[in-house]
Amino acid sequence: MRSLFAKTLLWFLATTVIAMAGIIITTALTFSDAEPRGPFGGLLNLQVEEAKRAYETGGRAALG
Repeated sequence: MRSLFAKTLLWFLATTVIAMAGIIITTALTFSDAEPRGPFGGLLNLQVEEAKRAYETGGRAALG
């Protein structure tokens, strides 16, 4: 375990595992099935409401 390659490889793998765990935990806490939250949740809700309003007022042609 004295080689520089082995140390670098282990640090890389440890960093990758920690980053992936953070991404999974953040995603699990940020998104739910009922209500999207997070940085894009509000934008998504706004776009859905605008599309719904356009469809209700102008039909399919208003969505395009």
